[in-house]
Amino acid sequence: MKIDTDSIYSFDNQYFPRQKSGHEYGIIKFAFRDYIPERLICGGVSTISPKNFENQHTHEYFELILIESGCGFHHVGKEKIPITRGDLLIINNRLTHSYSAQEEMRRSFICFHPVFLDNAAGRETADKRYFLATDLFRIFFRPGANKISLEEKDFPKTLIMFRQILDTTDNSMPFFFEQKKNYLVNLLYQINYLFKKNFFGNEEYERAGQIMLYIRKNFSMPVNLKMIAGELGMNRAYISSFFRKKIGITIVEYIAKVRLDEAGKQLIHSNKKIIEIAYACGFGTISHFNHLFQKEYSLSPKAYRIQHRAYSK
Repeated sequence: MKIDTDSIYSFDNQYFPRQKSGHEYGIIKFAFRDYIPERLICGGVSTISPKNFENQHTHEYFELILIESGCGFHHVGKEKIPITRGDLLIINNRLTHSYSAQEEMRRSFICFHPVFLDNAAGRETADKRYFLATDLFRIFFRPGANKISLEEKDFPKTLIMFRQILDTTDNSMPFFFEQKKNYLVNLLYQINYLFKKNFFGNEEYERAGQIMLYIRKNFSMPVNLKMIAGELGMNRAYISSFFRKKIGITIVEYIAKVRLDEAGKQLIHSNKKIIEIAYACGFGTISHFNHLFQKEYSLSPKAYRIQHRAYSK
């Protein structure tokens, strides 16, 4: 696949080297396939020709992609999802995917470490302005659920926000990194707004926020549908139906994913024993934790810790 190399932004020579035109896609293969450090926000602009097909891949970072022109498909596993100008894709660090073009397709992309969401959210998470940003990456990974089709009036502003990040040049300089971080937080707020506008009414958004934030604050407890309904003053049957319809998974599945997400972070960033992490994250037994973790990440908790700590070195 040929790449629009004159538009690749050189943020860090190890990851996105500036190259002359004519080089193959492989010049940024490392960036697309491997790990990005916590203090690196990078990206670029690439063009996919109909003659080329990108191999399916996963990566250990989060990615935002804005289709600037052309059209094609986002391949997620065996699913084939149409994408066109104005589509915004939210890619997490476990999604096996690739792209193909029906007509020459130009895309901007931003890549960043998963821990960025936790560090950047801060107090904003508590007032729901930020709550979906985390879940859009960590929870909404079903084929097609990670795409927001922008209205024409929203496209220029979103493109400018991508460009602000891409045009801030040097991650190694504290000033530039902080500036880029602020731009990315603003972009995530914009995505939160767009997601709210595309998939929720105002009341539904508030309701979803109440449910999800309650679970995130209480995941270490034996939280269940009855407890949520009682605390929030909502009907159990309504909550169950509403959540599945709007979020795409059941309350029970969401609770498990929140717990697994927290367990994954503790495995990497703490020295706690695996059994301690399991219980601290709300799992009743270590065997149940191991089963769900293996199913979600295709790795045992021990192997996950070893692999991701190796990435961090």
